[in-house]
Order: sequence, then structure tokens, then C-alpha cells
Amino acid sequence: MTNNHIKQYLRTHEAGGHIHLVGPMASPPLQLNDPVIFVDGGAMCRENNIGIVVGDGDSFNGAMDHCLDPDKDFSDLAFALSLVDARFDLLYLRGFLGGRRDHELFNLGEVNHFLSRRTRPAHVLLDDTVEAFSAGNWQFHCRGLFSLLVFVQTSLSLSGDCHYAIAPGTEVKPVSSFGLSNQGYGDIQLMTEGPAFIIRQDDNGA
Repeated sequence: MTNNHIKQYLRTHEAGGHIHLVGPMASPPLQLNDPVIFVDGGAMCRENNIGIVVGDGDSFNGAMDHCLDPDKDFSDLAFALSLVDARFDLLYLRGFLGGRRDHELFNLGEVNHFLSRRTRPAHVLLDDTVEAFSAGNWQFHCRGLFSLLVFVQTSLSLSGDCHYAIAPGTEVKPVSSFGLSNQGYGDIQLMTEGPAFIIRQDDNGA
């Protein structure tokens, strides 16, 4: 399957909708519906031939819809994210956290690059633990401990039901502890000029 065939598969689904990306750390059963991109070992969660499978085969030895060269200078996730066009504004990523720490960190980095390229707002959920937002005005719900992280210096603000508000126009440095260990009590507003990550610790979801 070529890139064009993959893009044709994605074009058959509604614009402005969601897409699932499933990685090697995911565990079945998962409740999935098209469109889905299984990334290498994530294909072990595939059922009923739903979605497509891409990867270089280092964590899955089954059939691939698009097989990547193992001797490449980018990750399988980076390739999968490059296929997601601007029509999709909500991405569910499962199985890209945990395991090797370097993989986990670079997966977050690739999500950051993806959001930096966006021409339309986008929201990424990683295993219900990490939320990532493109530039824009957002609201999220949290009752529990969370931290705010950026990978490049970003002007942002945080308000609403949280213990530590951040005033408009505050410049947050990359990977700074400035956003560490905030407390959420409900609905929180985030205004950001670049990608921002919310890392949840003990959100009880109430």
C-alpha cells in the first residue's frame, strides 16, 4: 500500500473528526472505530481488519499495509503523524507511553512537532494521561494533580478551576518546572500561542 492509498483511506472519513493511532505499548481489548492507524506492534490490537498497519517491523512480524525501511532517521510514529491531514482535529494515541524512556520522550516530541505544523487547531490524547493542544484557546477538565509542559518557549495563560493560575502573556520556558504540580478542581481554560501539554497524575475524573 502506497502513501496515496493510505491517504485515500483517510479521505473516506469525515473531516473535522477523530482518528486513532495505536502503538506497541497498547493492550487489547480496545474500543476502536475507523479511521485507525496501527503503528508497528500496535497491530497486535487489530481486530476484524479494521484500519491500516504501518511500521518497520521491529515490534511486529505480521503483514504491514505500508512497510518502512528499518534504516531510517525517523520513528514509525513520526511517519504515522505525517499521514494525518488537517481535516482531523482530535487524535487518540494509545500505546505510545511507557516502555523505553527514550521512545516515550521522543514520542512526545513528535506530537509537539505535529502540533507545531498544524494550520487548524488540534487536540491529542495520549492514554488518558497526557493531553496536548495546538496553539489556540482550549478548555479541559481536571480534578487532581497535573503539570503543564512546553517544548519551546511559549506565551500562554491558565485560568479557571485550578490552584495556580498563569497570567496572560506569561512566557514559559521549554521543559521548565514552572508548570509543575498544579491542582485542578474542574474546568480549566488554556490560551497558548504554541503546543502545550497537560500531564495528569491523579485525576479522579469527577
